[in-house]
Amino acid sequence: MSAHRWSHLSAGGFSLGAAVLVIAACGGSSGGTSPPNGTGGGVAAACAVAGKTCAHGCVANVGCAACAGDADCTGGAKRCVSGQCEACATDADCSTGFACFPGDHQCHPKCTNNAGCSGATAICDTTTSTCVQCRTNTDCPSDAPVCSTATGRCGTCATSADCGAVAPICDANAGQCDQCLVDGDCKAPSLCAPDHKCHFACAANPDCTDPTRPICNTSTHDCVQCSANSDCGAAAPLCNNEGRCAVCVTDATCTTPGLPACDGDQCVECTSDRYCVAPGLPKCRGHKCTAR
Repeated sequence: MSAHRWSHLSAGGFSLGAAVLVIAACGGSSGGTSPPNGTGGGVAAACAVAGKTCAHGCVANVGCAACAGDADCTGGAKRCVSGQCEACATDADCSTGFACFPGDHQCHPKCTNNAGCSGATAICDTTTSTCVQCRTNTDCPSDAPVCSTATGRCGTCATSADCGAVAPICDANAGQCDQCLVDGDCKAPSLCAPDHKCHFACAANPDCTDPTRPICNTSTHDCVQCSANSDCGAAAPLCNNEGRCAVCVTDATCTTPGLPACDGDQCVECTSDRYCVAPGLPKCRGHKCTAR
């Protein structure tokens, strides 16, 4: 992936059972230990993703929290559990005969044996009367061999101790090992993108060592060719919105006779038929006005 366009990514997941809420000053997502991928820091606080501080703090082995307490949760998901708004946190949130299941934090009828469970959660944990996917590792398949006692789900990890050097952080929500969950898991000047990978991110011009992209855009943390027209030379004097030096940025900046249309960063004869007004040349083909 390009080091210059890593911030336009998305991610998702499902909620975790019990974890510890870590205040925004935390050093990483692995629960207070030194970030496995480096020393943390970078261009923003450790409790941040892609340079954006997590508004409600961070949760160990989860990352950015959606809530810091029940007051942040509304509607049917009224309890804050490990930084996520859920329907229930404990059995006390459920009606008589129902239990708060750890896999989805929803109230379901209590089970007494496996006959009361089905589908992906076919095992009855008789100590909690909840249906789970697993109680021990022996209940899990080979491609997801670790049972999380917090969620009752199988995955590749339950804690970061289950992960290796390439992806050293356990995302306890997803039960998988990732490179990072928050910026503090990455070695500066890299940041953690929503794809849970560390990507280069500049904080100032000295971080940009590519001579073709010597300027740090501190809003996107991308190294670019320019941030203002003054960074550009006479051959391409205008800095466009993508941080590249260009001959033009709009049609109005095309002043060469016969080349009135701005296409990307170059002035051309036409980009559509509307530019072709000369008699007998009504069609735009390959940036040239032609007869047909």
